[in-house]
Amino acid sequence: SLVINNGFNWDKNDVKKNTNTTELRKTYGFSIDNFIWIAVGRLIPTKDYLLLLESFLVLYKKDDNVRLLIVGKGQERHKMKKFIVNNSLDSVVVIINPIFDIDQIYLMADAYISTSQFESFGMTLVEAIIFNLPVLSTKNGGAEEILYNDKIGLLIDNRESSYISSLMLETMSNPKKNIAAYDNLKEKYNIENILDIWISLYLNTIKKWF
Repeated sequence: SLVINNGFNWDKNDVKKNTNTTELRKTYGFSIDNFIWIAVGRLIPTKDYLLLLESFLVLYKKDDNVRLLIVGKGQERHKMKKFIVNNSLDSVVVIINPIFDIDQIYLMADAYISTSQFESFGMTLVEAIIFNLPVLSTKNGGAEEILYNDKIGLLIDNRESSYISSLMLETMSNPKKNIAAYDNLKEKYNIENILDIWISLYLNTIKKWF
């Protein structure tokens, strides 16, 4: 058997050229000065978005310049909206349905966070890394394959909202801390390298049979 990694397009020049991040932020009610955290994924219990909202609430009380954008749809949306309203976060937390131009969201954001309980593979983590976003994620299975503490992103091993919010605040104070290590992932997940592996596999298989 042979394990072949997922492939991602690392060339985002077109998105960067054609996206006005200032105007995009205004679309969602954010300013150019806000620090925007994003999370992308289905609104289901295993993603534990309520933990994210609880952590964000603690963070917001320490820094009211912070904002949160969640992209996804699912059964937890009603609970999440109720939490947002009950804690007067309507103007600082935005939930939107999945969009085709998701790359624009990554480009607009300042940092990415995942509070999932379980993940098979952290696809959105790699997508965020492609845009050089600092990444925080709880230990959930898939994240460990991608992130390495103090080298690539940051793995969270404590699911208390106060602890997570403290790491979010720390990341905001030094968002470029781990960015230099991201190039290591380009070799591993770049679609061009992955295609070369598939082509080699097909050619070697053909040689064995013909």
